[in-house]
Amino acid sequence: MVAPALTNMAADLGIGNVVVPQLTFTIFMLAYAIGPLLPGLLSETIGRSPVLLASNVFYLPRTLGLARNKAELIAFKFLAGVGGSAPLAVGAGVISDLWAPGERGQAVGIYSLAPLLGPVIGPLTGGWITERTTWRWMFYSTSMAASVVGVVGCVFIRETYTPVLLKQRQHHVSCEETSGSNTSESLATRLRLASFRPLQFFVTEYIVMVVAIYMAAVFGVFPGIGALNYISLGLGYVLGSQINACI
Repeated sequence: MVAPALTNMAADLGIGNVVVPQLTFTIFMLAYAIGPLLPGLLSETIGRSPVLLASNVFYLPRTLGLARNKAELIAFKFLAGVGGSAPLAVGAGVISDLWAPGERGQAVGIYSLAPLLGPVIGPLTGGWITERTTWRWMFYSTSMAASVVGVVGCVFIRETYTPVLLKQRQHHVSCEETSGSNTSESLATRLRLASFRPLQFFVTEYIVMVVAIYMAAVFGVFPGIGALNYISLGLGYVLGSQINACI
C-alpha cells in the first residue's frame, strides 16, 4: 500500500532525497524477512496464540501514520514489519497443529493466499486511498483493519501447540525442572539454528533460491502507481496454490 504514496509522503515530510522514500518501502520488507526468526522460536516455547496476539498489538501502533519526519517514518515502518511478520513464522505451525499431514495441502493453499494476495491488493487500495484522501489515511485504514483482526483474534484464537497444551493441563509443577542456564542454552541453540536455516535453504535448495530472487524482484522493482499488473500475479497465486493443494 505504501508504494503508490511514496511521492506524496516525500513531499509532505519534506524529503528531497529520492532514495529515502524507497527506503521507507524496502525497510518494511527487510523487517518482514528477519522478523519471523524470533516469533518462530517463541511460538515453540510459550505457544502460538500469545505470539500471534502480541505481534498484532506490537504492529498496530506502528501503522497509525503519525510520523512527522523521515526518521520516524523509517523507524515505524521497520517496527511494523517486525510485528507483522509473525504470522509468516507461526501460521504454518498452527496449520500443522490442526491438520494431519495428508490434509494440510488445502489448508496451506488457502492460508497462503493472504501473503500472496497482499502485494496484489495493497498497491491498488493504497493508490485509490492516496488519490482520494491523503497518504496518512492509508495507514489509518491499515490500523483499522489490524484493530478488527486483533479483537477477533482475542475472542477466537486458542492455543494449538501440543507441548504447551500439555503444560497447561499439568496440576502440579515437577520439582526436577530444567535449570535456568540449560533453558537459556536451549533457547540460544534454537535461535542460532533458526537464524542459519533460511540461509541454508537458500543456498542448497534451488527452488527456494529461484522463488526468493523472483519475489525480491517483484517487491523491489515492480511496485508503482501503475499497479494493475498485480492482478495477473494475484490470479496466478490463487490458481497455483489451489491446484498444488489439490494435487
